[in-house]
Amino acid sequence: FIRDGGMEKMLQCTVAADDATLRREMTVAMGKIFAALESEEKMQDAVRPLLGLKAKKAEDDEKKEEHLGPVIEEIDEEDEEEEGKVVDVNDEGDGKMTVMTFEKKMERTALTTALLLANGTVGGWAMGSNGWPDCKDHLKSLAGSDQKNALCLVAELLAAAASVKETRATVGGFLVEPEIKNLVSHSDKDIRTAAASSVAKLGLAEQETEDIELIGLLEAACYMLEDGDVEKSKAALVSANVPSADEGALSSIDRGV
Repeated sequence: FIRDGGMEKMLQCTVAADDATLRREMTVAMGKIFAALESEEKMQDAVRPLLGLKAKKAEDDEKKEEHLGPVIEEIDEEDEEEEGKVVDVNDEGDGKMTVMTFEKKMERTALTTALLLANGTVGGWAMGSNGWPDCKDHLKSLAGSDQKNALCLVAELLAAAASVKETRATVGGFLVEPEIKNLVSHSDKDIRTAAASSVAKLGLAEQETEDIELIGLLEAACYMLEDGDVEKSKAALVSANVPSADEGALSSIDRGV
């Protein structure tokens, strides 16, 4: 299914879905597909083309070629990377470069969230330098946009990563960025609750939590339970009091509880 392009189609449908609950359900479904592979190595091999990485066999062959001495190649000026564009190696691993579009960043965000739900170790690898080296910069560009779907995907990734011990420190580093931190007090409920959920998980994971931090967590939980959008004054209160330091598609009420 993954090899025949099924997962790529699911990613495209996920990032295009306007309903947040449907988007989360599709992400959970993708996570279950990856979990069915059981082996972490199989998961990584299956997801490499989706991350724009070469197959592991191709990487091993390149390492062997390094021991054969230098190779002289003719470079065509037309194949040079265009200045100012973010590029990744394409799925076939043939050396051609493809532009990293805004939609591709969204798909990669949804993909990484699904991997975190399936296996924390593989999800952490996907967020790291060996899987998605420009993860932080790409998430900042998505969070700084005015597209609701992009903002929600970033917030969902943070919520999933905050549930995994290996990636909590990474999430803490992301949340200090203004573009990402602003998601916690966003006017849209789906975006706000997902981002607040990640912050709450970080706070609850701390071995020692001060009283003032507990108050901030309780306030964040209360706003998750609300059906309507928060007022601007309340949004500022959440942003100030929530500390800076689940598998399945959870509703706002579930997260608040």
